[in-house]
Amino acid sequence: MKTKTFLLLCLFLGIGLTQISAQKNKTYPYVVPIEGNTYIISIVCDGVEVDQLSYPDYYDLKERDHYKDNVIKWAKGFVTNAQYTSILTGEVFKTNDIESITFSTGILVWHMNLNGNMGNHYNIKMVYDIATWTLLEYESNCH
Repeated sequence: MKTKTFLLLCLFLGIGLTQISAQKNKTYPYVVPIEGNTYIISIVCDGVEVDQLSYPDYYDLKERDHYKDNVIKWAKGFVTNAQYTSILTGEVFKTNDIESITFSTGILVWHMNLNGNMGNHYNIKMVYDIATWTLLEYESNCH
């Protein structure tokens, strides 16, 4: 009887502690539908602007926000199956975008992997200060 009581006590303590810790540290997934974005992405390679891409009219941003001790610590967003269009050539680019924000530093890092239907391939990394949305860093590889 003592063994059963001990095992049940351990089980209930385990469940209780799991529930308490889950409330303090949790990641929340959600989807944000984006419409009417007029942002233009300038593609710069070797110091020269080679292209300008417009955002799609509509896409979904799959987001995850992570909280620790009930305070948001980071967020990650994913854009998949969106198509950017070159303003200069009309080339259509499929993309995999990853955005990550670290709230303690106030920095957003945005990675883009763009593959065009005319053979262009761009890898872009942009770093923003989220307080002012100032572009702090821009790196690109053009293939």
